[in-house]
Amino acid sequence: DLLELGFANKNEKKETIIPEDQLARILNIDETCLAMDGSTSQRGGRPAVIFTSDALPDLGKATIKSSVSTTMITGSTAAGEAIPPHFQFATSAKTEEREKIKAEFD
Repeated sequence: DLLELGFANKNEKKETIIPEDQLARILNIDETCLAMDGSTSQRGGRPAVIFTSDALPDLGKATIKSSVSTTMITGSTAAGEAIPPHFQFATSAKTEEREKIKAEFD
């Protein structure tokens, strides 16, 4: 509840009001998949809706051919301020000490 968490107050009409200074503390974030080969993925958000017909052949769907994709996480506050994007790169490192950002993809 917003009142219990300290994000809102009640006014004299007993309405729940979110003060302007609290809007920057309310976040909406989402993630999306960035693939470099033109394919799409279902990472983050809701799955796409696809309309099909049993009368038509199923041609399959595009997949990430190189198995390399990047996750981008971003969003905004309830005050309308943008949250800087965060890019999560794929790695084949087995330990955290070995992780490096590499520009080459197989």
